[in-house]
Amino acid sequence: MIAQLINQFYYRFKKEIDQGKIENKYSPEYVARLLAKKAPKGKALFQFKNKSDHIALFSNRQLNVRGEEDMFIAWGSSEFRGLRPQAVFEELEKEIVRIRVISVSGGDNHSFSSYSEFIRWLTHEGDKKN
Repeated sequence: MIAQLINQFYYRFKKEIDQGKIENKYSPEYVARLLAKKAPKGKALFQFKNKSDHIALFSNRQLNVRGEEDMFIAWGSSEFRGLRPQAVFEELEKEIVRIRVISVSGGDNHSFSSYSEFIRWLTHEGDKKN
C-alpha cells in the first residue's frame, strides 16, 4: 500500500518536473517542437555577436553548429565548445543578433532580432514576417 502511494506521488511529481522541462523556453527540444508546428521540416539559424559560427536548430530536433558556407562543425571544435547544447540559448540569449527561420519551400521565411521576439512568434503571441 505504501509502495503504491509512493509510486503514485513519484509519478505525479515526475510528470510535473518533466512538463516544466519540456516547456522551458530555452530548451532546444521545446523550441524545435514549436518550430515544427510553424515551419514543418524548417530550420532556425541563430547568429551571435563576435562569433563566426552559428547554430542551426531543425524542426526534427537536430541541433548543430555551422560555420562558413553553412558547413557542419563538431560542437567540440566550435566556438560553442564551452557551453552545453541544452543551455546554449539561455546562456547566449543577450548575444543573439539575428534568428532566421527558413522553411522548406523557401517562400515563407522569417527573421527576428531577439530571442524573445522569436519565442513570441513561435507561441503565436506575435506573427512577424520578413
